[in-house]
Amino acid sequence: MNHSFQEDQPNKIIPLKAIILGANRGIRRLDSTKSYPHALGKGIFGKSVLDWQLSSFKACGIKDIVFVGGYHLEKIIAKYPGLNYYFNPKWDSSGSLFSLFCAREELTEPCLIIYSDVVFRLNVLQQFIACSQNNKIIIGIDRSPDTDLREMYKSEHIESVQLSHENLVKIGPQMNSLGKEDGLFTGLCFLPQPIVSQLKEKFTSPQWINSPHIKKLNFSDMLQELLKEGKNFQTYNISQDWAKIQNPFSLARFIFGTKAQTLERLRQVIKGATILDQIRFSVEDWTHQPENILNKIQKKLSSNQVIIRSSASSEDTWESSNAGLFYSEKTVDINNRDLLHQGIERVISSFQAATGEHNLDQVFVQPYISNLKMSGVIFTRELESGAPYIIINYSSHPDKTDVITSGWSDNVQTFIVYKYTDFKGTDPNIIQLLKLVKELEQSTNLDSLDIEFAIDQHDDCFLFQARPLVLPLIRKKFNDKDFVLEKNSIKTFINNLMQRRPYLFGEKTILGNMPDWNPAEMIGTAPRPLALTLYQYLITDKVWGESRQCLGYKDTYPEPLMISLAGKPYIDIRTSLNSFLPKELSLEVSERLINYYLERLQRYPNFFDKLEFEVAITCLSFDFDKHARNLTESGFQKSSIDEIKTSVLKLTNNILNETSINLDHQLQQLEILTKRRENILSLKNISASEILKGIHNLLDDCIRYGTLPFSNLARCAFISTAFLKSLHSIKILSQADYDLFLQSIPTIASEISEDMTRMVHGSLSMKDFLNRYGHLRPGTYDILSPRYDESPEIYFPNIIQTNSLQEKRNPIKTERDAKEIILEKRPALNALLKQHGITCSSEQLVYFMVKSIQAREYAKFEFTKNISVVLQKLSQFGEINNMSIDDMSFTSIYYLLSLSTSNPPSDIKRDLKMHARRHMKQYALTQSIQLPSLIYSSDDLDYFYHKEMQPNFITSKKVTADLLKLDKLTHEKLDLTDKIICIENADPGYDWIFGYKIAGLVTKYGGIASHMSIRAAEFGLPAAIGCGDVIFQKILHSTKIELNCATRQIHFVK
Repeated sequence: MNHSFQEDQPNKIIPLKAIILGANRGIRRLDSTKSYPHALGKGIFGKSVLDWQLSSFKACGIKDIVFVGGYHLEKIIAKYPGLNYYFNPKWDSSGSLFSLFCAREELTEPCLIIYSDVVFRLNVLQQFIACSQNNKIIIGIDRSPDTDLREMYKSEHIESVQLSHENLVKIGPQMNSLGKEDGLFTGLCFLPQPIVSQLKEKFTSPQWINSPHIKKLNFSDMLQELLKEGKNFQTYNISQDWAKIQNPFSLARFIFGTKAQTLERLRQVIKGATILDQIRFSVEDWTHQPENILNKIQKKLSSNQVIIRSSASSEDTWESSNAGLFYSEKTVDINNRDLLHQGIERVISSFQAATGEHNLDQVFVQPYISNLKMSGVIFTRELESGAPYIIINYSSHPDKTDVITSGWSDNVQTFIVYKYTDFKGTDPNIIQLLKLVKELEQSTNLDSLDIEFAIDQHDDCFLFQARPLVLPLIRKKFNDKDFVLEKNSIKTFINNLMQRRPYLFGEKTILGNMPDWNPAEMIGTAPRPLALTLYQYLITDKVWGESRQCLGYKDTYPEPLMISLAGKPYIDIRTSLNSFLPKELSLEVSERLINYYLERLQRYPNFFDKLEFEVAITCLSFDFDKHARNLTESGFQKSSIDEIKTSVLKLTNNILNETSINLDHQLQQLEILTKRRENILSLKNISASEILKGIHNLLDDCIRYGTLPFSNLARCAFISTAFLKSLHSIKILSQADYDLFLQSIPTIASEISEDMTRMVHGSLSMKDFLNRYGHLRPGTYDILSPRYDESPEIYFPNIIQTNSLQEKRNPIKTERDAKEIILEKRPALNALLKQHGITCSSEQLVYFMVKSIQAREYAKFEFTKNISVVLQKLSQFGEINNMSIDDMSFTSIYYLLSLSTSNPPSDIKRDLKMHARRHMKQYALTQSIQLPSLIYSSDDLDYFYHKEMQPNFITSKKVTADLLKLDKLTHEKLDLTDKIICIENADPGYDWIFGYKIAGLVTKYGGIASHMSIRAAEFGLPAAIGCGDVIFQKILHSTKIELNCATRQIHFVK
């Protein structure tokens, strides 16, 4: 039952004739048996347009109905034999007026003229009929202020109207510009008897019959002639009460009214969900008749508890969605009139607070549903790009139906389904929801919906709201055909990757965006082509593998570590795991071990950002017994485990004793890098070709003397971290000692912090500070990210403006040297070294740990100087060739480097533009394609959950503070003091934040040994590194959190 407080008006029945003009071409198919006129097109709720029109005529007592057709008229006659038909022989070339001319003998009484491709509500006909005694020509117009819909109509040859002070001054075919007072002719018109007689006389005159122009005229042209003759017109704005069948957005607007109206309309047709009873009334109704409304609520609704909901006209428009803006009063006792009264007043107050005028806004009351299994929101397209995905955000909270829309973010899950896939999942509730989506899309003829739902413990589904997705967003969507082609290409590529590789062990692979060299942290999950290809060229193509081979691991040449799926970076985890095999391990054990690693990761997906610690055995640390137990449980024989241990032990001893590589030698390579960079920069590269040659030299030097030694040092630092973690896990080191050890290692970050303090105190100039640190930028590989020395006002505004700095957080100073913290445990440490067969002394081990962690951070600081200079030179190269830095961000470094080794195209500027534009188009797909963080097979592209990851908590501290998200840097002064900072992917360029007294740090991406993990530990800063998409989205929906690193929890305060 749906009860509107306004009772329906009784229909006024008068004799009237309806003439439907439907001769124009309809929907053509290659198979002509499937072609049909627009009148037979699918309209609203499964009814054809003609069905809809005829039911309205019947309700108004109109029995004399004429149809003028042409295209496949025989199909209409076969389905509706009771109508009066006229054939327009010129249907493929004539206008709508000629169709009326063909039925001129029917012009004997007052007529409704209707186009065959429009639908309208019954109340529109009732209005026309009620005014039919005035002897005025009545036309339906659309004066919707919705500019987006107007633009859509313009492309469909809609006829327009112009008005002045509410009076019609012009009507006819599309006009170039429409003012705010103007509108569209809807194809619905009433002609009184005098006009009908005049038209019949004109149509039977030889002048009209023989006119060569009549066939080209539209019905609105005739109306314009009548207007010129001074005939009286009356216009009705029916913008919300009509639709043009060919326009899905017009059709959807016809279906979707206010929240309450939409539910009432959908209730007639939706079978896949329950739409609850409602009592609806306007604010004006409530003002005048509150007691009557309360009586009606208590009489009509059979529920002990109700929810009082908003249904404002401004709540959801085609230009904006205001979901959650207005107040709802939940769990109101229906028997308590005072509580009902108060709840209604609160909802109405929220209208006034948000919009001011509110008399026409509505409130509706429904039974309250509790004891839920799940509730949430479904988007039937991806919000930002309009990509064809069904995105189900839901919570399993038993009593909250507005968890998603209110931003309350406990226990929220996200399930993504590719729209055109044949869903093969087994979750009955997901299946139920997908069927509801399909039913709603078919019923509304719109595939871009925002749906609110709930499913109770009995698996009964309830529909709380359905509305079109905000129009400006959906209009940005690309062609779905391009998307389908790209997705199919990705699936084929993944299927090929899953096959056996000639130089690798393992039956298949897994792809992930955070393992190993963690591209999600370093360049993001959707980097632009320049950043992506720079990362590939400098690290993941060859350098990573060469480094590991030098250290004694298996040679994986020529396999790249990272691949790209539609521009999204993924680590080939099989390749990564192969690179952690000791090179002396037998073939049989190697094959079995890789398959074991892959199976373990599939069983424990939360380990994918902790691959080197929880999955692969990359060194023989003091907790090897844990790995041995896991291997035994997985069926490995003792002999195989002993072989693994022996080979890993040999590799570990060679690294710790610096037999494989020497740490000092690696640092010396960085000195060479500095000298060679200075030499290159001393040359004055003026021409574009000289700049490209300099870029090529800088990058190749960066590989040989920068990223290669850095890769070696980073692996050594990972091994040091593994030993440190093992000392903690076997309780040789307490958590306090573990934290203190990391905090006591001086690194480049502590130097930056100390130099910022000196700058504030005047002992170091800004110029000198930037001379040393100016190359840093928050996105190391991102040309769009400004360097410190390019935009110091962004990073150090307080110093520049006031020569002072917000209170800052310094690295924790300890009286003890880092080495002493562990060497105090020397007896236990010596025993462990002997027990595990590690040949270095305890002093050597601790020295190695401190030196490798320091050296890794220093190497990263140094090699990024070459990258930063390269990005500057690429900006110069772009400027010479009329390319902005935004344009340059869409170029590939491989393409640019090819220009330095061969003569460039004759029109290089044009070639560069075309290259960038091609990548821009591709990048639209990169941003829109939804992929899981871990891909086990190509089927994972069809549907997947965004899984909740376990963050890496740093320190054992607890802090509660407001949140500040750093995404796009602006010139606005930022107050970082006492804030928990949120960053998606944080590289060395974000070290400037440690110059402020921040309360904590949260990142979306990053592992236990990542750059930000090291930094947070050094500063004793409570942090949650690598939260993943699900937790990070929850954090972004909050304004204040409690970060409890001791209990490894994040609590959402507000």
